[in-house]
Amino acid sequence: MPKIVFSTTLQQISRPQSKLAKGNLNREVLYLKQQPGADIISWGGVNMAHSLIKAGLIDVYLLWVAPVVLKQGVPLFLIKERPALRLIKTHHFTNGVVLFYYEPEYNLLNTNT
Repeated sequence: MPKIVFSTTLQQISRPQSKLAKGNLNREVLYLKQQPGADIISWGGVNMAHSLIKAGLIDVYLLWVAPVVLKQGVPLFLIKERPALRLIKTHHFTNGVVLFYYEPEYNLLNTNT
């Protein structure tokens, strides 16, 4: 599976099937979304997520909820204009984890459902 690494500090990537992207994150992701192929999965920190949320580039949120309590952390939706989300599916795992699938409201305007 091809991978694109977004970094402002790395100079090169040595992993096979990996490409280094040093340009504007939102522009690069918008370009990738316009290409044919399978879904794009974003694994990154909260700053990357905030940028993609603000730009309206996320089509589906998969939020994993584990039965643990943390004393601290950075909220995912720590932005002024939090997206309106609609729950579209859930999946319960035997270990107590629940996976929630949410679709942002701006996607609902572009569907035929």
